[in-house]
Amino acid sequence: METKYVVLLKFVLLASVQLIHADTESFPKGHMQPFGSHKPPIPGVIDVVDTPPSSADFYKNYIKKSRPLLIKGGAKKWPALDLWPDEDYLLENFGEEVFRVDLRKVWDDKHPPRMNMYMKDFLEIYKQKDIYLDSPFPKSGMLHDTFVPSVLECEELFAKVDSASLLFSSGNTSYVFHQDGYENIITLISGEKTFLLANPADSHKVYANQFTTMPGLSPIEPEKVDLVKFPKVSDLDYYEVNMQAGDQLYVPVFWWHQVRSYKAPNIAVSLWFYVFSHDEELDESNIDPDIQVEESVLMYLDHIKEQPETLPCKKNVRNKKLAVVMKENSAKDHQNVNVIVQEPPDKLLPSGYTLPVIGYGTGQFAIHSNYQDKVYDGVKYALEVGYRMFDTAQGYPVSEEGLGRAIKDSEIPRSEIIIVDKLHPKYAGFNATIKSVEESLRKLQTDYIDILLIHSPDCDDFLLACDEDSLEGTWKDSWKGMEKLVQDGKVRSIGVSNFELDQLEELLEIATEPISVVQNWFDLLHRDKDVRQFCAEHNIQYMGYSVLGSQWPFNKYTTMNPVLDNPIVQHIAFSQQRTEANVILRWAMYQNVIVLTSSKQKHNTMTNFQSLEVLLNSDDIEEIETIPEIDLDKLNTAMEEYEDNTPESERKPFVDDIFDFFKTYKVAGGDDSTDKTDEEGLCGEGGGECSFHGDHEKSKYSAESNFDDEGEIPEWVKPEHPGNKATVFERVDLNAETIYFGAEDSHMYAVDAKTGKIKWKFQTSYSDLGSSPAFSLNQRVIYFGGEDGYFYALSAVDGSVQWTFETDKSIISSPAIGKDGSIYFGGLDGFMYALLPDGKVKWKRDLGIEIWSSPMLLSYHDDELVYIPQMSSEVPKPNVHALNGKDGSVLYKFADGVDGFFASPRPSMDNTTVYFCSLNGNVYARNAYNGQLVMKKRVAPGEEISTTPAVGNKGMILGTSTGFLIGLERETLKEVWKTHLGGNLMSSPLVGPNKRVYIGTGDGRIVAVNYTDGSILWKVETGDSDIWSSPNLDKDGRLFIGAFDGHMYALNSTSGEILWKTDFGTPIVSRALITTKYRELTSSERYALKSTE
Repeated sequence: METKYVVLLKFVLLASVQLIHADTESFPKGHMQPFGSHKPPIPGVIDVVDTPPSSADFYKNYIKKSRPLLIKGGAKKWPALDLWPDEDYLLENFGEEVFRVDLRKVWDDKHPPRMNMYMKDFLEIYKQKDIYLDSPFPKSGMLHDTFVPSVLECEELFAKVDSASLLFSSGNTSYVFHQDGYENIITLISGEKTFLLANPADSHKVYANQFTTMPGLSPIEPEKVDLVKFPKVSDLDYYEVNMQAGDQLYVPVFWWHQVRSYKAPNIAVSLWFYVFSHDEELDESNIDPDIQVEESVLMYLDHIKEQPETLPCKKNVRNKKLAVVMKENSAKDHQNVNVIVQEPPDKLLPSGYTLPVIGYGTGQFAIHSNYQDKVYDGVKYALEVGYRMFDTAQGYPVSEEGLGRAIKDSEIPRSEIIIVDKLHPKYAGFNATIKSVEESLRKLQTDYIDILLIHSPDCDDFLLACDEDSLEGTWKDSWKGMEKLVQDGKVRSIGVSNFELDQLEELLEIATEPISVVQNWFDLLHRDKDVRQFCAEHNIQYMGYSVLGSQWPFNKYTTMNPVLDNPIVQHIAFSQQRTEANVILRWAMYQNVIVLTSSKQKHNTMTNFQSLEVLLNSDDIEEIETIPEIDLDKLNTAMEEYEDNTPESERKPFVDDIFDFFKTYKVAGGDDSTDKTDEEGLCGEGGGECSFHGDHEKSKYSAESNFDDEGEIPEWVKPEHPGNKATVFERVDLNAETIYFGAEDSHMYAVDAKTGKIKWKFQTSYSDLGSSPAFSLNQRVIYFGGEDGYFYALSAVDGSVQWTFETDKSIISSPAIGKDGSIYFGGLDGFMYALLPDGKVKWKRDLGIEIWSSPMLLSYHDDELVYIPQMSSEVPKPNVHALNGKDGSVLYKFADGVDGFFASPRPSMDNTTVYFCSLNGNVYARNAYNGQLVMKKRVAPGEEISTTPAVGNKGMILGTSTGFLIGLERETLKEVWKTHLGGNLMSSPLVGPNKRVYIGTGDGRIVAVNYTDGSILWKVETGDSDIWSSPNLDKDGRLFIGAFDGHMYALNSTSGEILWKTDFGTPIVSRALITTKYRELTSSERYALKSTE
């Protein structure tokens, strides 16, 4: 580490690399059509029998040989065939049993909305709704109507039965192309089914290792197969099996199948059992079947070849009921038990009536010209989902008419529905109130209103506009009129909305009928605590509107929704596999708040209602309540000042950064939750720095200066504190194109991409900054590591610190961002870190060797694989690791390269192979999922490879320490061309969409070469100094690259013309991060986009 070369290494950032692909000239047969359209099925392969074979023959000829079998009429003696199609029988005998129901019938690549449902409720709606009961049997008497399939009557087989599931729909279902990890016998009770099956040996043709939802589910979409994205499917042979009621189909373990169901009722039983296990072989070969699906399947097929040819069947039992077998085998505890989550109880009002804890609001539709139809459609669907309380108002144009019409057409009894209506302030006065309610009753087509609220004590200039001089009376007179309506039976319960504490105290003095409800704005950042406390003390039920945070952008306080966009809320939602809205709504219910929610999107209407099934533990609630409230008085004062000084035509939403919002306008001091928030370090004293749970530890080091008396860099000494100084020249407009990069003066810069003008700069606490930044998922925060040993999260708008994280050594590695927002990076302390978006530690793993390169991520299941090579010559000590992004566990590791690795790895286009370039000139190709060596070749003898390669569909490009840029054939690593550019190539090549390769050279030039033959197309001189920064490209053809001469350059990528260059007076080795919507797509992104099209 004392050589000049190694000292310089710490300045390098290794960039993300573009991939190369070939254009698709024509679409193959069956492209974007249902599976099976690509070719006809193979006939005559699946055995079809009328008489079931014996258990011994079934084992020998089918289980042992992994061959499907259709048994016609195999279940003809099952009582279920006659009984289950009779809905009255099911309702009477099993109506109270609980089953899991998917709220869709046709598969897509998203997790389906699901809910547990009583059989009686399912039977009531399944023919009208797109729902599909696909559920393990509970401890159900239904299984007494079924028998063990005759092919399993040998005790050695029926003892292996593990579980049974019920499949029930109205037909017209289409399920994912998938395989099961168990042997499976499907018995069709009613309806028809078509199975399309494929041999497990062809798992690679269905891209099993590229699953997106879970292992065993092919990523191909069965109703529109993308044969450009998944070309191997075109060569996939498959077999078609058609089932009638009473048929039984044996699907061997790991056989791929897609199922389509027809006719109602469509009922089947899926029986799962196991015979062989290849777990030991998997362990010995270090194969994870949840990642390496294809490899696991092939190993299983080899495994069964070694198993006994025959099955010694010592005992046969005929006509044994499945219920008995399941009970006998229940000690295995594999059978799932379904439960109904206890929903929050209804709230009792002082009037004696009750309210549900969630309702559907109609105010959102107020700006639509066809408002009544929108209200009608929204309410009709909400009724179908399960909502029974609806909020309307006289001030919402024709909302009452739309609501009344929807309730009438639903044919749901009026007694089951709660109507909350609100009195317009223009009807203030005793008689005006009574007359207006008579009109509301007419519009609502009802004899009574459940809850009537005074909408507001005052008029406004929006939906509640009025001429205050023409009012009959005051809101107090209206209250007396509402009390008369209660006494006349036209209103059941009364209350107020948008009332403040002093007005509520006035109301309490005059009220003779109970004040049942107060409806106010309530959300996570505006908790209305004083009013809620008043309600609790006087037995008044509090109801919240805009609970999901819509008031903040609606009132132009913010561009974002600071409730749903809050990283803490997002983290809890992700961990629960729920929506952010689910988390917030359920949290509000825990606060004794009745919530009103609404959406124009049906999916949101449904998932919001499912908040009733969400369970938050004490840790979740505690974490949510650490989020500070917003000081609305302070915010309104600042907003008024802004509006007074800004012409209306130039006004924008007041705050466009969530962290800046909390930092500036949080409530200071306050109640226990706010104090607790400050104690836990969420926001600094008096509205200062906001860290969102950054994990800070006390420094183990201190230093007077980073330099000695001679100006030389001494041994690295960790600064005591992270940097915190941002200089803002102009706030960044997140809708404008901006580039972000670090420089060797320890600053991170934000620069206008079109002019080179500096927007802001942020100073870390140590000289040098080589880690390139990366965006958070919402593009509002940039992450990077500092050579001061701190990892930073800064606002992209103004560079303010959102949080910092402390390590023990410098951080040169550039971060990689996971699909859930997790942040992965390595440090010179030898640790690989994974942080959550709020700065909390997800995990950290001590790899024992300095990490200079940047991690590479590959998706698998619900997380990522994290690949990281290291700088080490201590072979055979492992210097390449593949980690599980979920918990940091080591999936595999190995030692390669005499001098270790500086370049980051890159995957093949199909993500099955990972390429590593070492400092001894070797390229290693390894299986992405098990690390097995596919190929190794010394492509640069006597040279070092420090550049991250560009890997495409057919080619690979890399640079060497002697100045050569080399084009390789990817599959063979055979050299195709070699061009000398000069100097030591540390800049990583970038392949643009025009088949040009861009790179900086070791002798100060920016060069464009032809991808096909390596010929130089243009070059730009920057001086004699090196260029270690890697280039980046925007959609307008601007090429950005930094140089050791202190300039950031913007070039015309076609001609090499310098568009601008800005002198920062210090070397720039960081790669420029471009505002995402302006960044040119990588070749892999272009490939994916073209495949989709």
